[in-house]
Order: sequence, then structure tokens, then C-alpha cells
Amino acid sequence: MLQKCKSTFIQNIIPFALYLLFWLTISIALLLYSKEYIHLKINNINSEITDMFFKYFTHTGDGIFAALVIIAVLLKNKYQGLFLAISAILTGITVQLLKKIVFTDALRPIMHFEKLHLVEGVTMNKYHSFPSGHSAVAFVLFTGLLLLTRNKQWKIFFALCAITAAISRVYLSQHFITDIFAGSLIGFVFSVIAYCFFLKRKYI
Repeated sequence: MLQKCKSTFIQNIIPFALYLLFWLTISIALLLYSKEYIHLKINNINSEITDMFFKYFTHTGDGIFAALVIIAVLLKNKYQGLFLAISAILTGITVQLLKKIVFTDALRPIMHFEKLHLVEGVTMNKYHSFPSGHSAVAFVLFTGLLLLTRNKQWKIFFALCAITAAISRVYLSQHFITDIFAGSLIGFVFSVIAYCFFLKRKYI
């Protein structure tokens, strides 16, 4: 089992390195500055093109998008689909418990600042900011997909999709950088745990 997990890590060292770089960048930023300061700096970086891009790309972290992808994989391979479904369900339950029970007073960025650059057409949420559900879903889904594929280019593509989806939540001022950090970690952890579970039983 340990040998298989080690082999899996080696096969995915590049996408995992991208994840690590993403988390390290956030960690260093938070050591130097407050989440509010970081958010305002990021919010000042905008354009019509990035507004449009992130407005739509953020939906890759939606539960509906994840469900459609999981159904498609299920139709192709039931065990791979079950792996994605179980990891996504566990991630969703964990995120909702943290949002609704533990961090109930975590307010969204729009409740912290009077003036923010907001993207037209995006419905702004006010409460239950921590952790980011979209980031968690994006990471559990795309990490699952990169673990299932053997194509190195697709592995990198899926990792970048997960990171971009998480970044979109801050760009759209739906979350602070701390929220996407936690959400992405939750999604990644559940994906890896579920993968090792299925791998041990030789289902995938």
C-alpha cells in the first residue's frame, strides 16, 4: 500500500508541486500582511477580460458542475465515478459543518469593506465565508481527475484549473484568501484519502 501511494506521489509530483507553490504563496502572504490588506490589493487588479473570465470560470467549483462531471465519469467507469462522488460528498459535508456550525460568524469581504470592485451579474454572498466551498469542490474534483489520468499534460491542466477556480473566489470578492486556503486543503485531503482507499482495494 505504501509503495503504491509513493508511486502515486511520484507520478503526480508536478501538479502537487503547483499545489504546494499555491499554498506556500498564500502562507507567506498571510505571514506578512492581513487577509484584509491582501484582499484589497488583489481587488485593485482587474480588467473587463478578467472580470468576464473569472465570472464564468468560478462555476467549475459549483456542486452542479461537479455532479455533471462525476455522472460522466460514472457512465465510463463506475469505480472511478464512485471515487469522485465519495470524495466530493465527504468534502461537501465537512465544509458545510464548518460553515454552519463552527465558523458561523465568518463574514464575506463585502461585509468588511465599503468600496470594492465587483463584477456585474455576480450575486454577492454575505455570510458563511470560511472555508470556501467552491475552492473545496474544485480541488476535490480536479485532484480526483488528475489522479485518474495518466496523461502528464492533463494532470497539470487539472491542477491549474483547481488553483484558478480558488483564485476566482477572491477575485470576485466572495472569499478571503484564508477561505480558499482552507477549502483547497480540505478538497485535496479528501481526494487523496479516497483515492488511497480505492487504490488499496484495487478498484482503480
